[in-house]
Amino acid sequence: MQRGRFDEAEAVLKRLHFRKTEEHHETAIKEFYQLKRQLEYDRAIKATISRFEIFKTAPNRKRALIVTIMMWFNMFTGVLIIANYAVILFTQLGISGYMPLLLLALWTTASFPGNCFTALFIDKFGRRKFMLIGACGILVSLVCECALQAVYTGGTNKAGQRAAIFFIYFFILFWSSCFDATQYLYMSEIFPTEIRGQGTAVGMFNQFAAQIIILVAGP
Repeated sequence: MQRGRFDEAEAVLKRLHFRKTEEHHETAIKEFYQLKRQLEYDRAIKATISRFEIFKTAPNRKRALIVTIMMWFNMFTGVLIIANYAVILFTQLGISGYMPLLLLALWTTASFPGNCFTALFIDKFGRRKFMLIGACGILVSLVCECALQAVYTGGTNKAGQRAAIFFIYFFILFWSSCFDATQYLYMSEIFPTEIRGQGTAVGMFNQFAAQIIILVAGP
């Protein structure tokens, strides 16, 4: 449709929405005209907006501020610190040999099912609820992790060291299932369609700016 190939677009929609109960492809035709009208509307709006439209109105500036804070919050959960220094953390907690590297590999892999959970249930429970639950879980994980590492790092108490390792995994459970993919959905969806690209750009700029700060300060 964006390239003016409307007949092909209509044919694709008819194939995708084929139903034996519809003799004249009513569902496909309805969606075709909705998409066509939306495309016309987007092009008309795009012709009237500037490159810095996101900063022109108070509501859009508020959205940009929310996205900025959210991305800095995400990086300041310390997820990159754990990802980069987990081998050192596990070693300091009494794990030796190949196990620190294996534990890091398992920690990274554990984020995959968490993101699958997000994909399956995010529309049912909502973005805001996911992120609030994730933030609470991350807070509990980090408080317990910091306390346990402060007491048991370099010691001989195996139970305390295992508890510290547990909370490193407890962290990734909440981060991956409630915050990782959710933040990108929320970031794009709070902006009107016509400035969604600008809003996403602001969000990603702040994410990488926060990463620079965290990775420089982390060591």
